[in-house]
Amino acid sequence: MNNLAESVDSTCERYIQITFLAVLSLITLGCTDVFSKLDNPTDPDSIAYQGFDTVTDVEDVRPNTSDYGESIFVPTLIATRVLGAEAYSFQIAASADFATPLFTSADSVSNVFIPCEWTEFTSSITYYWRVQAMKDDVWGEWSAPCMFTITAFVIGTLSPINGGTTTSTTPLLDWNDVIDASSYEVQIAATTDGVDGVPISVVSDSEYQVSMALAFGDVRYWRVRAKNVDNVWSAWSNAWYFDIAYSIGANGPAGGVVFHDKGSVSDGWRYLEAAPGDQSIGIVWWSGIRIDMSITAIGVGSGETNTAAIIVAQGAGSYAASVCANLSLGGYNDWFLPSRDELNLMYTNLKQASLGGFSNALFWSSSQTNYLIGINGDHAWYQDFSNGENNGSYKTNSYSIRACRAF
Repeated sequence: MNNLAESVDSTCERYIQITFLAVLSLITLGCTDVFSKLDNPTDPDSIAYQGFDTVTDVEDVRPNTSDYGESIFVPTLIATRVLGAEAYSFQIAASADFATPLFTSADSVSNVFIPCEWTEFTSSITYYWRVQAMKDDVWGEWSAPCMFTITAFVIGTLSPINGGTTTSTTPLLDWNDVIDASSYEVQIAATTDGVDGVPISVVSDSEYQVSMALAFGDVRYWRVRAKNVDNVWSAWSNAWYFDIAYSIGANGPAGGVVFHDKGSVSDGWRYLEAAPGDQSIGIVWWSGIRIDMSITAIGVGSGETNTAAIIVAQGAGSYAASVCANLSLGGYNDWFLPSRDELNLMYTNLKQASLGGFSNALFWSSSQTNYLIGINGDHAWYQDFSNGENNGSYKTNSYSIRACRAF
């Protein structure tokens, strides 16, 4: 710092000593190492050159730079140096009139201020700052303001993506590195509003492994902010969210086995789970009444409607659809006989993967098939779980049934 002493009298030398002690105090407080920021070599080409001016009148103190641009981190605020100044004070506000200052710094002998004491900056807002100096125990007027804007910290397209899905109950949250970041803070909550105020996790790398296991079906919102080497925090990122998806073979809410995920909720459901065991190993499809059930469908998502239609038509009795519809299991009573394509998903995703405890039996679906041209109402689709073949059979035959439910 001896290059600051050129053309400076003994009074200024005393000022340099005070400044040096103030810098040590800032370092002790953990704000930053500001030696380079106080060093002001005369060579404008020097990397450390700050270019701040020196004035003699306390009323001439002002921000030494023009308006700052946009930055993730709050910029270092540098004022002109006042010879003989005993203290400086910096103020930050969200409006140029400073009607309601957001932050006023403690008095400091330094004309360089790093706002590490105040961290509640919001992205996409322009802030204003000004400075005043004290000399001979008298404070001068506040300077004209300058501006800076904090840009949003963008998490980036890593994982999980915003609105994405993970099957891990302890997912790894991974975001883009931030230049000059020394650490990050992460917040996770169950709602987008609740993320503000929940406990903060501090990490040194741009990733965070969720430590407390989440539950399948949970939705979580999370946000991140970064801290630079000057201990200055960025604004919080926008909240992203992800959900914990049930994986195929996982236990569903009713204690069954998940065998289908259509990717998103529509028509009130996203997943299908099969009951953990068969409801019968030999039961007829109908109640003894020959009724054409051509209104039943074969597609995924039609089993519940099929079952309800069959019961309305067939009435009371013990048959495949009624047994499934009357099932109460795991606290749920919304079970149904799967459609042809839903039954096929059970075979493909569970039986072939040795999940769900399926035998090599024939299983009824809730879908009628017009097996013989001109003869409607006698046949329904079944599937052979020994080889996966679908076929039609008389409704009077007794086959196994496995109920399922949508959620």
